[in-house]
Amino acid sequence: MLVICIRTPDIKPPFSLYVWISFHAVKGRQQDWRDLIDAGKDLYVNGRYHEAYRLFTGLKEDMDHPDTEILILYQVRCLENLGYSHQALTRCQIMLQINPNAGLWYIIASNIHLSSRNYHAAWEILHSALQVIPETHHLFQEIYFRERIAWHGMNQPKPMGQKVDMMKRLTNDVLHEIFSRIPFKCLARCTRVSRRWRRYLTSNPHLWRNLDFMSKNGSVNPSTLHGHLHTLDMSEVTCTSDLFLTLLDSVGSTLRKLRWGGITLKLHDVMEQVAKSCPKLTYLDVHDCFTALGTYTHIDDQALQRLEFPGSFFSDQFFQFVATLKPFSITTLVLSSIHGLTASHLAIILCRCPHLVHLQLRHCLVNITPVVNILCYCCPSLQRLFYQRNRFCQQVQYGQLEIGLRTPTVSPHSTLLFNRKQGWHEISIRRSKILTDSVLYIMLYQSNQTLQILDVEGSPYLTDEAFVSVRSTNLPKLKRLCLSDCFGISTQGLRNLISASPHLQHVNLSGLSSVTDVVLQELSECEHLRHVDISHCGSITEAGLKHLIDRRKTSLTSIHLKGTGMPLEVLGYAMQTIKRDNI
Repeated sequence: MLVICIRTPDIKPPFSLYVWISFHAVKGRQQDWRDLIDAGKDLYVNGRYHEAYRLFTGLKEDMDHPDTEILILYQVRCLENLGYSHQALTRCQIMLQINPNAGLWYIIASNIHLSSRNYHAAWEILHSALQVIPETHHLFQEIYFRERIAWHGMNQPKPMGQKVDMMKRLTNDVLHEIFSRIPFKCLARCTRVSRRWRRYLTSNPHLWRNLDFMSKNGSVNPSTLHGHLHTLDMSEVTCTSDLFLTLLDSVGSTLRKLRWGGITLKLHDVMEQVAKSCPKLTYLDVHDCFTALGTYTHIDDQALQRLEFPGSFFSDQFFQFVATLKPFSITTLVLSSIHGLTASHLAIILCRCPHLVHLQLRHCLVNITPVVNILCYCCPSLQRLFYQRNRFCQQVQYGQLEIGLRTPTVSPHSTLLFNRKQGWHEISIRRSKILTDSVLYIMLYQSNQTLQILDVEGSPYLTDEAFVSVRSTNLPKLKRLCLSDCFGISTQGLRNLISASPHLQHVNLSGLSSVTDVVLQELSECEHLRHVDISHCGSITEAGLKHLIDRRKTSLTSIHLKGTGMPLEVLGYAMQTIKRDNI
């Protein structure tokens, strides 16, 4: 069985593309594999380097396959002929990490450097090769000869006035040893030498691990640190609670960004200290800590139970209590893996964030329905929500969430949500498993003209009724749509949603049997389409897939086809046609 999957990592441009094929030994498949390799070689011989590179990249699987070295070799050759030397060197480094004794890859990498007259880099590669390759190796003499050539080229007389940057000459370990011995004041000045120096120094945290602000002439003026520290990252630092609270008292007045992680402080203590000492803080990231002990006496258990139903919230007594608390100036709040977090804790925090724009709840213990109910009453400026349920926590069963209301109804308790200052820009609710039509309908209301990202992956109870508001209008700004494992959405529902989103770029419909050639036809009309995931969609045909690839081959950069049952010829056509690494 041959399974192909084409994917792009979760990073921003440049959109690097990684392709892998899971090949299981089945009789008759080995010949098909060789046929595709021979086809790629013919493309290379005929000078069709773009298509050859795409095909060899698509064929490359895990490093244990015996043909991996041939596939990488032709990738490097294609990249050299296309002028992508940096990418070719990256492939060589990958192979050398796998097999440091492979002399061929030292020679190929040195040739790339020698062709650009970078003798020093070529000499470094060849010199390191001589340290690991034995003299009995059949390529040892050639490597030694090339090392001498690079040495003489490196020691040629240089034109007068030519500058030499030690960043290019010295290895990273030598540079680290040099800069680690420089005093803090001089190290800070070194960041002003050039962009290369600044990039190296600021990206090396080990150089800034031990900082001494003491001077023989006296201590540093507190105003120096007090007036310039805008970002404090304590997410990976172990310190006592007293030290952290004292530090915030000293520098909190100028902080704009704060990260904290650890069990030495509870979430309640962090939030209260922020409200007290950080009036200008706009970004707060807290992870892996506990909430405050005990519960709030002014919140009864019945109120917490009512929050599990759409449109419910706390009493007026709760709002009177929150009004006595000092508000935050936070615009971005990230809470990850907060142990013991309840709806009441979350409500008190969010009701004190009137300026919140971006909210992330990762590995959250609170169900999505109470979260939406809370947001109905607070955070009127909120534009982006990322919610990820803690998968180890028991969730309220769907049968308890008014399953009789299949058609969404607008609750009077949700009127504040409808009076938001502006619509949502991002709604990402991943793997909640209990997201219902009513809850999503409430969130989508009046957001058709602003929504850019809609990700409801792993919501099996969603149906077409959740997108009722889309039927009468378009989603002109929607660029990313993820409906993976939303089994209740029909083919017609997918068609309506895609046709209403002309600027889609990323679409994930994996695992949906409702994806047919009709849906692929709608996708082919999206002129900006770049990434498509239709893996495990068994209802599509070869004709529908080819039509999508042919219509969007100028924009597509990745397509997931794992588990679609497509024949080898169609998979080879997809690999050869779709761009790889913008090539």
